[in-house]
Amino acid sequence: FVYKGQPVDLRTVGKELGVRYVLEGSIRPIGERLRINVQLIDTASGNHVWAGKFDSPVAEIFDVMDEVVDGLVTTLCVNLGVAEAKRASRQRPEDLQAWALCVQAEVLYLTQPDSKNLLEAEKLVRRASEIEPGYAVSWALLSFLAGLRISWGLSIDLAKDSKEILSLADKALRLASSDPVVLGYSGSAIVWAGQSAQAIDYLERSRAVNPNSSLALLGYSAALWADASPGEGITHLQLFIRRSPKDPYIGLVYYFLSFCYLSLNDAQQAEQAARMSVRHTPGSARAYLVLAMCLTALGRDADAQAQIQKVRQLEPGWTRQYFEDFWRHIFRKPEDAEKLIALARQVWRD
Repeated sequence: FVYKGQPVDLRTVGKELGVRYVLEGSIRPIGERLRINVQLIDTASGNHVWAGKFDSPVAEIFDVMDEVVDGLVTTLCVNLGVAEAKRASRQRPEDLQAWALCVQAEVLYLTQPDSKNLLEAEKLVRRASEIEPGYAVSWALLSFLAGLRISWGLSIDLAKDSKEILSLADKALRLASSDPVVLGYSGSAIVWAGQSAQAIDYLERSRAVNPNSSLALLGYSAALWADASPGEGITHLQLFIRRSPKDPYIGLVYYFLSFCYLSLNDAQQAEQAARMSVRHTPGSARAYLVLAMCLTALGRDADAQAQIQKVRQLEPGWTRQYFEDFWRHIFRKPEDAEKLIALARQVWRD
């Protein structure tokens, strides 16, 4: 309101208010509707980071206000993270602080999800932990990345890697037991160490403090799936899709949604979700694997074999035995693992 009605350079605003980003917007009536336009601007360069709009009926404005704010905050969380990573990547590596290294690592594995970039992200975070050993987020993020190694089929020793995940998460939580980011990373990590119940506790605590975290919502849904509650997992994944349909995690959201439907024996819904996962992450072997399993459940064996061939092309080192061991490792109820194993054995013949 200080600048209302004045022509002003937002770079000046950034300096005067001491902020790196400015969110500005307007509300105007269009017939019986209101249009809310917003844009996020980098005050250092004056460039637009993101712009969006929300429409709502005038008569329902108070009903939709919370929904608009929730969607706006969720979107900003994602776009600010990406913007900060780009800013950090322009600096000389030796000038990066622990926080910037962690942000850069997160966006690296998120925007280019393959084993090479996962390992490179780990290197960045290990440097962060060396620069600032008391920075809890770096230890939690290391735990999370170690969990991804398991879920991406890169582990050569599930028990050893699970022990590492739990140790890193414990170290992070001893440094910052109530930090929502630390709880989010740690909870999302220990799912893959076979600790779904503990993961749910961490993620519920994280979401109580920061309900707009995409990572915590995704991790919570995955933990519910592993903890024999795929129906609840579906509810939260559908919430994620409604709130943030362009989120960088959206391909993973559909991946887990497909598995939740498979766990409930709903192969048709599972196939739809798997195809959306392929659409958003066409280079992900995991998406083709779950699609192949869905097609097998639907009796479309020839189509399923075509998807398995794509899995072999993208990840030639993967074996069916690894995923059998992996599912037995993460599921609280053995019968949930055996259901998926039976499908995998039908379609994936090593």
